[in-house]
Amino acid sequence: MPASHQVILSNGQPVGMIRTDEYHTKFDFKQAFAFIKTMIERKIKVDAKTFNSLIVSAVRESTPQGRRAEYSICWLAVRFLNELWHSIFTTRSPWYDFLYYRLKVQKPNSRDDWMVFGSYLTDGIETGPTTPEQNIHEFFDRKFPMNW
Repeated sequence: MPASHQVILSNGQPVGMIRTDEYHTKFDFKQAFAFIKTMIERKIKVDAKTFNSLIVSAVRESTPQGRRAEYSICWLAVRFLNELWHSIFTTRSPWYDFLYYRLKVQKPNSRDDWMVFGSYLTDGIETGPTTPEQNIHEFFDRKFPMNW
């Protein structure tokens, strides 16, 4: 019998997560970021400068144990999206339950996951050669999709 896949939706759009079975989820950062960017643009009209400042703020909030602590790359990506969501919306993010009930912060969540220092994300976001949005894509996009 073929495996059934459930695409997780919010407001009728995919949020970057596909439940592959009862215990496993596939996460695609690019799709999740595109979803949140669309939702923010629908809620408020933001220019590139404002959107980039929201990204910088979300990055700073994504490392609660400090920039020198180690974090699961999966957890860090979802935490960033959750913080970006909360910079505009007062409701729970589509990733809330996944972040707080399924992912571990300080150890890998699957064989595809690994640990990174918070500074790898925070230090380059504002000082990188490109915009914060491009820097965030450069940091996360090539690491996903990933199965948990």
